[in-house]
Amino acid sequence: MAELPANPNILRLREGFPHKEIDDTVATYGGKGALSVHGAGSVPCDFRADQDADGRIQIVFAAISSIDFVSNLLSVLRGGVVALFQGTTDSGNSVSTRCVGGRALSLDPAGNATVYFLPNGLKLLEDGDSSTSSTFLITNFAFSPFTHLGEPPAHPPNHTFSLQESGHIVEVEIRPLNDYVDRIVLLQQNRRVLPTALLALKTASPMEPPWTHGVATKICHLISLAAGTSVDWLRAEGFDPSLEKRYCFHSAPPTRPFCSFPTVPIKDLSYQANTNILQRFLQSGLDRYATSDSRHLDSLIASFLDARLEGEFLETRGLKVAITLEIAKNEFAEALTKGEWETTMPSALRKRIREIAKSALRSDGIDPDTVTIVSETLAQLSRPSLRRVVNYMLKALNLSEEKSVIDAVIEIRNRLVHTGRFISQTDPTRTSKLGIADVNQEFYMLLSFVDRVLLRIFGHAGPKIDYSQSKGRELHTSIS
Repeated sequence: MAELPANPNILRLREGFPHKEIDDTVATYGGKGALSVHGAGSVPCDFRADQDADGRIQIVFAAISSIDFVSNLLSVLRGGVVALFQGTTDSGNSVSTRCVGGRALSLDPAGNATVYFLPNGLKLLEDGDSSTSSTFLITNFAFSPFTHLGEPPAHPPNHTFSLQESGHIVEVEIRPLNDYVDRIVLLQQNRRVLPTALLALKTASPMEPPWTHGVATKICHLISLAAGTSVDWLRAEGFDPSLEKRYCFHSAPPTRPFCSFPTVPIKDLSYQANTNILQRFLQSGLDRYATSDSRHLDSLIASFLDARLEGEFLETRGLKVAITLEIAKNEFAEALTKGEWETTMPSALRKRIREIAKSALRSDGIDPDTVTIVSETLAQLSRPSLRRVVNYMLKALNLSEEKSVIDAVIEIRNRLVHTGRFISQTDPTRTSKLGIADVNQEFYMLLSFVDRVLLRIFGHAGPKIDYSQSKGRELHTSIS
């Protein structure tokens, strides 16, 4: 299934512009099969499965006898037991999925039950020739903007380049869907989730699906970081050499609505320049994945994307940016504490400082409660200050920042973490001393600083997009 069908030409207005409604369904299947429950038995049923544009997979099982429903499926619906479904589609392909925690929908006049599940994946197999290519349907990917102001939208060319991953050369192509222009206009208007492109990966020899899917997932995560919006794959098609069959795998990842805050100019210059920048960025990111804890990098990107959700209060987004900074600096704080900090402030010295301070305060007649408070405060010398960690992180990343920017970022972060508000909301005179115009510039200054840190963590030293001069309702962007 290479393309997605559109609905008939239904013209409606959205934000003042006529547009066509696009079918939200990625795929639809129907057929017959059986649900197998470990230790129970096999439950024959009819099925209907859909995948929506936001990735959600829905499957309904019908014509289930009341005896099978009570004896075998109640434990599955309650979420404690997994049922394995295997069946055949109306077109003759084998299909399978795992189901747990669904709900009963109805009983027909004959007493047969219908149940409903939201599985995480759905796999189809069919006979076919061997292939070294895999194709992934991806969401929310935007190519270069529409030509020039006043001109009609244009269908963009493909991104084509090669990457190296785990010793293999991977030929990559990102191509827009046939109705890409309609889809990207709709995406810009309603800010939701919509498939827009196909990601094709080709290797010298057939690879096992887990390897290929892992590469596609990394590429999508890295594109999300560059594009500033969540890009996910919903459907994978390829050849499984271990089964010697063609497969189509539908995935239901957690998705986020489209937003327009890219960090890397992958659609702001000429088509070839955009492709070159994207290729270099992805290769740097894959190299970083190869030498680091992928779970840590994934959590960084997930937090980064949450902070960009446009529908939330600015304070909430600011706190999420601060959390992203905390995740980013944690690795560097641990290295600093075990290295330079332990040499400068060893535990024996810290203990001596506390004892000297306590002794001096007691001899001066200071209240015991106050002595305890001072001792507890001095115990925090076991870890370096935020400013020292930030400076260490910037040095380790070879990232140069003005002292005034660091001062402002640390103060914005501290105010958000400790009060849940920006400095402009609590102390306007302080923001003027920091050279900050308003609450919006506070947010974008913190956001742009964290963007630069994350890009460098993923090895990107090329052009980037900065928002730190945005203020009021004006979104000011610059490429550096």
